[in-house]
Amino acid sequence: MYLPVQCRRPIHIHPQTLERSKNKIGRVEDISFFDTDETFTIEDLTFDPIPTSHDAISPVGFSVYSNGIKTGIVTDLGVVTNLVVEKLKASDILIIESNHDEELLIDGPYPWYLKQRIKSNKGHLSNVQSNELLEKIWHDGIKHLFLAHLSMVNNIPQIAEFSTVDTIKKITNCDKFSDIVMVTDQFEPTCPVEI
Repeated sequence: MYLPVQCRRPIHIHPQTLERSKNKIGRVEDISFFDTDETFTIEDLTFDPIPTSHDAISPVGFSVYSNGIKTGIVTDLGVVTNLVVEKLKASDILIIESNHDEELLIDGPYPWYLKQRIKSNKGHLSNVQSNELLEKIWHDGIKHLFLAHLSMVNNIPQIAEFSTVDTIKKITNCDKFSDIVMVTDQFEPTCPVEI
């Protein structure tokens, strides 16, 4: 993690993450700590941390609540736990990792140790694993589904999108939800959506 030498906005961070990041974080004027089992509020947003499995110190996703809308956000997710499933249920908006296509990863240029890391319980979700998560938390009230943290080397946006749309069609037996899926880009902001 790298932050500018002087950050003008408050930083909300887990104490263990800060401890591990002290030499990389620079000087931050305003730091607030959170624990993984307690919600916290920033202005009109309430954050409920979701502990995730990744090779980092105290990694989390979040359920974010505002004006009766729940947004579930999870990336850097090596494995889907029961807690992740429970915390994401009833989300109106989902931002979930769909990091790699399993065949592209195995056949790709990464060294074997890195492929092993990505596929491990401390790595990243494949398109298939992302869709398995979606099957567990799907409900017809989902308004927007963003596929995030796609690998530029080991995934193709169209593959991720097609497999997700196909999963939704199987779950719902209809096409009416296929237009809610959007693939995010590492370098371009995602278009605004109406909630």
